[in-house]
Amino acid sequence: MCNISGYIGKKKGNITILKMLAIIGRLRGTDSTGFYFNNKVYKFASPGDSLEILNGVCIHHSKKNNENVFITHNRSKTIGVVNVDNAHPYEYDYIKDRHLIFMHNGTIKNIAELCKKYNIEHSSSKTDSYFFGKLLYEQGSKILSEYEGFAAVAAYDVKKGILYLFKGSSQCEADKVTKDERPLHIYKKPGLLYFNSTAEGLVTALNTQDGVEEFPANVLIGFNNNAEEVSRIDIDRSHITYSYSSYTNNDWSSYPNYNNNNYNKVVLSMEPSPQNKYGNLIYYWRGSYYKNGHLINGIYSVDEKGDSNWISEKTYNNYVVTNLNRDDIYFFYKGFLIKNYSIYQDLLKANKSHYDYTIYDFAQMIHRESIYMRLYSSGTSAALYKDGVSVPYTTWVQPKWSCFKYKLSYKGIEYEEIADITAADNIKLINAYSNEDDIRLDSFQTALFQ
Repeated sequence: MCNISGYIGKKKGNITILKMLAIIGRLRGTDSTGFYFNNKVYKFASPGDSLEILNGVCIHHSKKNNENVFITHNRSKTIGVVNVDNAHPYEYDYIKDRHLIFMHNGTIKNIAELCKKYNIEHSSSKTDSYFFGKLLYEQGSKILSEYEGFAAVAAYDVKKGILYLFKGSSQCEADKVTKDERPLHIYKKPGLLYFNSTAEGLVTALNTQDGVEEFPANVLIGFNNNAEEVSRIDIDRSHITYSYSSYTNNDWSSYPNYNNNNYNKVVLSMEPSPQNKYGNLIYYWRGSYYKNGHLINGIYSVDEKGDSNWISEKTYNNYVVTNLNRDDIYFFYKGFLIKNYSIYQDLLKANKSHYDYTIYDFAQMIHRESIYMRLYSSGTSAALYKDGVSVPYTTWVQPKWSCFKYKLSYKGIEYEEIADITAADNIKLINAYSNEDDIRLDSFQTALFQ
């Protein structure tokens, strides 16, 4: 699971929005981060976390910079070791009059076979994405109808000045249902286009839901430097199938394995999102905590209403060293409210090694004022955990910062609204920073996470 995002347009892109997309993208990958900015590729793998990178790298507005094209990739490793060479985007320019910047979210299962078919020397030291991009660079769009696996792609043809976007869909062998392989969304207005893997990322960065659209599947669309559609190629993938066991949930909260959105769709599909009601407050929805429309991660000071401020680990450690008692500090991991700092650190380390905790152990890690939901293996009913133990049937429980209370019944998990939360005004990040000539992350980060 990776994140791809970026911009193309007649005017220079809003650097604040682009930085926000890069930071929000870390929820889908922190192994490495790469940028194509001002006609150059920048890659980072140590650290690979975009938040840490942007703290030390100043990407800013300048009259000398070309900011009409900007693309970013947040990698979550699947195939290939974590290093700078394997970070996206990839750059191919060894054929005369061809220069391609390429990034990919997904996994290509038959990459070795495709390389053999088209006489490309394959090596396991490089990622499947690198060879996927190389095949597209040399062979063109026909590769999109031949790959087996999962793909969402952004590729910029430097010579032609065209940004190509694509996401695939293919059929599951088990249930014969065609599904999108990886998510991709766009926000398009005359003269500009922003794109991001998730709609939540665009909504948060742009501060609006209007105009955010899901990108169509199995269509390769090219946009010029005025964000105008200049080409459209339908890709036939009707003959491509995948095994159900290899299909990965697209949801941000896909780790641990049992924290996926399947149970939400089964037992809480009608629960309305409280985002508009909560404004900039932290809120609980469908088993996870959110802020500004996306799952919350990190250390925060939070008051009883859910108003929060982000705290760096360095600041938190200073509190510990100085014995400063702060009972308003909470730890969030991929939307879960975690019991304490030690467990929070363990989860961060476990995520790097792709280790899955058992269901019972994970329930013990949840903060006692939250609740944890999971779907039974049958997929038709669910369970509630609170303070590490299951909640008895018909017992109402209210998670912290939630406008709903929940109970377990034979129909699944039922919910009931309990309070009318006064909406807080949204932070107008875009307006606050769009006129800055030099936007550094020390000030931007503080505003973003307030």
